[in-house]
Amino acid sequence: MTTAVVAMSGGVDSSVAAALMMDAGYRVIGVTLDFSGLGQPGIPSDRDSNDRSYSVGSAVFDAAAVAKRLGFEHRVLHATEPFWEHVVQPSIDAYQAGRTPNPCLRCNQSIKFGYLLEQACQWGATVIATGHYARVDKSADGVPLLLRAVDKTKDQSYVLFMLVADERLAHIHLPLGGLTKPQVRKIAEERGLPSASRGESQDLCFPLKEFLPDADGTIVDTSGLVLGTHRGINHFTIGQRQGLGVASSRRLYVVELRPETNEVVIGPDEALFKRCASISSFFWTPTQPQRPTHVMAKIRYNHEPAPATIVPGNGTAIIEFEKPQRAITPGQAAVCYIGEQVLAGGWIDCAFDPEQKGEGPYSGMFQDRPFD
Repeated sequence: MTTAVVAMSGGVDSSVAAALMMDAGYRVIGVTLDFSGLGQPGIPSDRDSNDRSYSVGSAVFDAAAVAKRLGFEHRVLHATEPFWEHVVQPSIDAYQAGRTPNPCLRCNQSIKFGYLLEQACQWGATVIATGHYARVDKSADGVPLLLRAVDKTKDQSYVLFMLVADERLAHIHLPLGGLTKPQVRKIAEERGLPSASRGESQDLCFPLKEFLPDADGTIVDTSGLVLGTHRGINHFTIGQRQGLGVASSRRLYVVELRPETNEVVIGPDEALFKRCASISSFFWTPTQPQRPTHVMAKIRYNHEPAPATIVPGNGTAIIEFEKPQRAITPGQAAVCYIGEQVLAGGWIDCAFDPEQKGEGPYSGMFQDRPFD
């Protein structure tokens, strides 16, 4: 019997994912990641959830209750040290560089489908499953594909974009991708799962502000006029309107963060709209196109995909939207789709307009530009 490790938060989605993996004939090991003691080195890598000397949160007990109900093994995997290295520290560095990181994406990349998968292999498992709403399928020639979920209101393919170029995708199962949320809750109720009526589980939110020292700077308008002061650029993000600490008769928004001068630039709403994004650390499907390709692109999780053209580079890309998009934010991810398939994705470096194509990090990427 094939062994599958199921990442479990104690919520209804991961609980039903575990039940469906059992239905499919897998030997299931439920695993809850524990990040307690953040920043405290030297903690053992894992312990059995029945070890009462180990203090764990409600998520662990909820997941263990589901495992007991369904009759499979449950384990706790302590992941504090890799979580700090691959998620917390890079997020701190990003904020200090004037970016707005998405720690959940880095956690998926390095912890859930990295560290956990490595542990699963050591336990003899060849499959890892989660409660994400997305689908994994194969092309006609057998290449694994990442697809959007059937339930578009719950689709989480955006937060899994980094898997498209990874051989690990062949070992990942997403059993909820073809279901709607009401169907998932119904399954949980029919199975009598303790998580059936539980509210939405939240991704881990670590107290990042504890690790970010304040650094006083100035707030300026788009012309450079000083309008006020701030306690640190890490308190701001592109598009922010509240908490600026500047009195004005018109609505002003954060339009740029300048870490080199510790300036927060604010301006009117129209200053937030740009047509292009420069993308780094780009992940492509194995069938990466060699020429500019028309796609639907998202620049944040709750952004409606918009028509765009992607210009491939060497591990980088430029995305040009048909219409200007609001608040393209450095540090967030841009994900490109063709139909239901995730084609590519990467991290936003900067936003600009086409007339700036000869400047900065995007110079030269518009050579032989075929889409004016």
